[in-house]
Amino acid sequence: MEKGKIVILLIRHGNTKFNKQKIFRGHTDIPLDDTGLKQAEKTGKFLSDIDICHIYCSPLSRALQTAEKISKHQKKPVKIKKVEGFIDLSFGRWEGKKFEQVQKKYPEVYNTWVRKPHMVKIPGGETLADAKNRAWKELKDIVEKYKDKNGLKIFA
Repeated sequence: MEKGKIVILLIRHGNTKFNKQKIFRGHTDIPLDDTGLKQAEKTGKFLSDIDICHIYCSPLSRALQTAEKISKHQKKPVKIKKVEGFIDLSFGRWEGKKFEQVQKKYPEVYNTWVRKPHMVKIPGGETLADAKNRAWKELKDIVEKYKDKNGLKIFA
């Protein structure tokens, strides 16, 4: 890899019981379920031949568990760094509620969320732009920190 070139892999965490139950997660700290743990394990094995030098993740357990599975399969130890700015979108008053409950209580906002999520400010939560800007700032800071070093970064 040429000097100053950074490769970044963005990896989504595995499945949780809230996924199966169609419940809004957001900032709610829900761990991976058995399927999610298997998905994270497979991701770790898949990336085992790639020399990863840094792993950054959301502080939520589902992201941390995914990062730990990836780190475990590396040939050398890789420190995992939790980054608050990488936390999931805040679903505000929707968090912990089933999709159908939200649809009944907030029909107009929910229907816009399904059709045009970028147009919605979730009651008591964030817009997608809020979450993007928060995460983008963190990502730019990390890239700036390592711009003169080689390496592969993982964000889970």
